[in-house]
Amino acid sequence: MKRYLFAVICMVYFVASDAQAQSVWTDDFSNFRHPDRWFGDTSLFSNNGASGMLSLADSVARDAQLFRLSSAWDSARWQFRVEMDFTPSSSNYAAFAVGMHRTDLFGDNQGYFVRIGGGTQRRISLMRRNGTTNATVVESSANFLQVPNVGVDIELERSPQGVWTLKCDTGSGMMILGSALDNTISPGPYVGFICRYTATRADKIRFSNLSVEGGSFYSNSPFLVSRVEVMDNHRAILELSHPPVFSSLQQLNLTPRVNFNGLYHRDDPYRIELIFTSDTFEYNRQYVYRISGLQSSESLENLDSSIVFFRFKPKVGDVIINELMIDPSPAVAHLPEIEYVELFNATQWDLDLGNWQIQTGSTHRFLPEVTIPSKGYLLLVRANDAWWFSDSLLVAPMDWGVNALPNSSGLVLLFSPDAEIMDRVDYQLDWYNDAAKSGGGWSLERRIKDRMCNDPSNWGASNSAIGGTPGRANSLTELIEPLRVSHTAFLGGRWGEVYFNLPIEDDSELEVTVRGVKTDRFLRHERCLRIDLAPFIDQVEMPVRIEGVLSDCMGQKWGDTTLVFVKPERPKPGELLINEILPAPPTNGASYVELINASNAWLDLQGVSLARYDAEVFDIRRLLDSSFLFAPGQIIAFSPHPDRIVRDFTNSNSGAIRRASLPSMPNASGGLALLGQEGILLDSMLYDESMHSPFLQDVRGISLERVHPNNPSMERETWVSATSQAHWGTPGLPNSQFRNMGHTEEAFSLGKDVINLNRSELLEVFYDFADMGGVGHLRIHTANGFEVYVFPQRDLLGSSGVLVWDGRTSRGEYAPSGLYIVSLEVLFPSGKRKVYKDAFAIVH
Repeated sequence: MKRYLFAVICMVYFVASDAQAQSVWTDDFSNFRHPDRWFGDTSLFSNNGASGMLSLADSVARDAQLFRLSSAWDSARWQFRVEMDFTPSSSNYAAFAVGMHRTDLFGDNQGYFVRIGGGTQRRISLMRRNGTTNATVVESSANFLQVPNVGVDIELERSPQGVWTLKCDTGSGMMILGSALDNTISPGPYVGFICRYTATRADKIRFSNLSVEGGSFYSNSPFLVSRVEVMDNHRAILELSHPPVFSSLQQLNLTPRVNFNGLYHRDDPYRIELIFTSDTFEYNRQYVYRISGLQSSESLENLDSSIVFFRFKPKVGDVIINELMIDPSPAVAHLPEIEYVELFNATQWDLDLGNWQIQTGSTHRFLPEVTIPSKGYLLLVRANDAWWFSDSLLVAPMDWGVNALPNSSGLVLLFSPDAEIMDRVDYQLDWYNDAAKSGGGWSLERRIKDRMCNDPSNWGASNSAIGGTPGRANSLTELIEPLRVSHTAFLGGRWGEVYFNLPIEDDSELEVTVRGVKTDRFLRHERCLRIDLAPFIDQVEMPVRIEGVLSDCMGQKWGDTTLVFVKPERPKPGELLINEILPAPPTNGASYVELINASNAWLDLQGVSLARYDAEVFDIRRLLDSSFLFAPGQIIAFSPHPDRIVRDFTNSNSGAIRRASLPSMPNASGGLALLGQEGILLDSMLYDESMHSPFLQDVRGISLERVHPNNPSMERETWVSATSQAHWGTPGLPNSQFRNMGHTEEAFSLGKDVINLNRSELLEVFYDFADMGGVGHLRIHTANGFEVYVFPQRDLLGSSGVLVWDGRTSRGEYAPSGLYIVSLEVLFPSGKRKVYKDAFAIVH
């Protein structure tokens, strides 16, 4: 059965007086079989000819129950008399229930009841029922009813604060049996009599003198339709704020007029079912009716309101896979070590997912009967593990194995009741984009809920301190990498390909021109736009103009642009060079090798490999299997873990770092060889720790940079440590130690002679040295020599660069107006020491 809930917003009008705040009534049982009075086992009771007494009138052993609607709860008093022509026992007793949620006391229910007898100690007890468990709230002394025949008047009171007082009168006056505070159970709409008896006692229990008064738990709330649930094309259920008068269902009308039958559900008095005589509800179409004639059982108001029927058919994006805990061990903080799949309901309606399916790997499972609220979350977990999660979370137990979600990679599919795919996630371990978190204890979270991107751009490791956000909003921000060109390629001597960093959509209209000539010979596929360049292949350059709007699945746009295609050459020795290496990564980091196109030609890097080098080459690893156009002067870095490189090196270009397997690179010393497609040696270099600056005590996490492409790769002087200002590495960016050949001039200057701190201006100190690898120490003094600020550490400087001071003293206060001296002391590896000074002023 397909069922969808639709929360109704309606304009409600009433034709009766304000809802009553008090529920006051008595019953002499003269008309107890009227459908608006008592229901249940009415055939097992008699009113003894309207004598004012309700008598059990059975002949076999069983349980008998009578219930009716009542909302008395605050400052409430329930009074009744019970008579039993026997001594009560665990098999023969009576009870009176209040605030019950359903009509079967002996089943799964919630509420309170006064039990007269029962058990082996023959007490009068106030009991609390929660599910199928009873607990004592107040009770009399043991054997209080150890008498041959019982005749007792019972009075039960409840204060607004939830204090219950149980009283009784056995003929000597009303006495208090006890009081207790208990607000465990919220009020339900039913009160009633319950009898449990054997055959010999089946006509020996009587009730009389019933009266009820108290503040209604409905308070002054109006009588209205709170929700409509469309079951199928001809059935709907109305949820009401108050239970209706049963007989008024016959006067229920819908306008415009439509033929239907109404059914009342006694087990849920707030719901009525409408069965239409013909197919009425189409998918995703609203039907507005005016409903009237139904009467509230509490206030006797007549319902007169407009309601909307809506038969919902889900579409992609309505319910999404929002979070995955694929590897819960070891736990980070307080989350249980339990796999889970989190779903999110993006619609404005509460949805019953009872006929939806989830697929993990190749295994399909139906979801249990559960309603996920609008904009709410649902956790799917293995049935045996559901109890681990807080009661405040909506959890659905699933018939899953222990490892339903593989750690390294997996597939999760969500299906609608019509077996249509609503969401799909083909996750990979590298979606974490965080080496430490991919080891376990952290969930994968979706970044943007309304973007159906089955792609790492829309997923990442949770930022929550406890490792995940089950049942609440995800911790990841919606900031994502902008859509950009990743690289270009040239295939088959005719096809120019533009690759993007994110998958592109197929619904955009584009106009492509090559050398000013419009062409329709292009196509899109996932991350690639392929253009036929055959008619222009004899040209030296083929500028391609792309106009229109390309968008990715995240909704980002990529506008008009011009790209140049050139028939590439295969790299020759000396044209493609090793430009930067990191053999000794930081803790939990990764190595990288950076290449540079040192030629004036466009190169194709397809088939280029990197290998260990030590008199001969070994451990050869291919970097690129497909075409990759590499422009003159372009830089690209390769690493097995680009995410770690971007994390550890803030001065990096994530768009120029590609994933690739690298040969092993010993930390202390080693060699690398760069090979062309046919195994031609393009470049090689040897390295060891002593090539780093002598001022460094620990070289882990510090790269060796090439000072200039023209310097021989095998010369030690070609390689120096990256600067501290560049955060010890520049993967994908120009080297921090780049130096023009033959440079001998020196310079030291300030960006401004006067800085105004009221305008948040900064002091910029520019330097340009003839020597390389110097360690600098910057100080700020007043004109009379008082030290204002000392940079907290000595910087490993490049041959040129800039140092910045924000005007704050060592105590964190802004320096006062006046004249100051800046001095830069530099110590070079050769032992040469130089001091540079200049004056400047501060104003406010």
